[in-house]
Amino acid sequence: MRRPVGLLLLAPVAFLALAGLAAGLGWIAIHLAQSADLGVVRFAAAHRSSTATYVMHRLSDLAGENSVIIIVGASALVFLVFRHIVDALAVIASAAGMLLLYEVVVRWVGRPRPPVSHLENPGGWSFPSGHVANSTAVYVAIVLAVSVSARLPWLRPPLILVAAVLIAGIAASRVYLGLHYPTDVAAGFLLGVCWALVVRKTVDGLALTVRSPMVRP
Repeated sequence: MRRPVGLLLLAPVAFLALAGLAAGLGWIAIHLAQSADLGVVRFAAAHRSSTATYVMHRLSDLAGENSVIIIVGASALVFLVFRHIVDALAVIASAAGMLLLYEVVVRWVGRPRPPVSHLENPGGWSFPSGHVANSTAVYVAIVLAVSVSARLPWLRPPLILVAAVLIAGIAASRVYLGLHYPTDVAAGFLLGVCWALVVRKTVDGLALTVRSPMVRP
């Protein structure tokens, strides 16, 4: 019984550890990296253009609440249609858990938004970037699901490339729009990747335990 118990504890323990790590990174960002962060944000704000602003708005929209819900729902539905229940659960748990983790960390750190003109009306706090964290968790969860499928090896490289480009574009858009510092989006990326990996490890382990006979000592 040790293995199932350990797997069940993995996610909550990792959740608390990631929250603590993010809080520490938030302190570093505010007290040690603020000057460099602000320099990048001001540079981006000073070099805006109508074309770049349009593109950045569209990239930011890809990580908005409605977009993430659609991506999670559509990918989970596809996995369920092909009877990949574990993959569907991994995507859903990655999205839901990341949202909760973000809400905990953003209130814990309490970093104000950058003091430049905001091209969107975000409200709330700055660290970490919820757009980057949530989209990263979802995209990484999807990539991991495809990566473990022996039937779709050809899809892995292009999917990884698309996910990387989208995440980088979303991160850049949040800084360009004046909504986040570079360290905000970096922390969001780190949290998203780590949480998606934790969820994948957990659901894979639990699925293996359910499928295999319990080994008693």
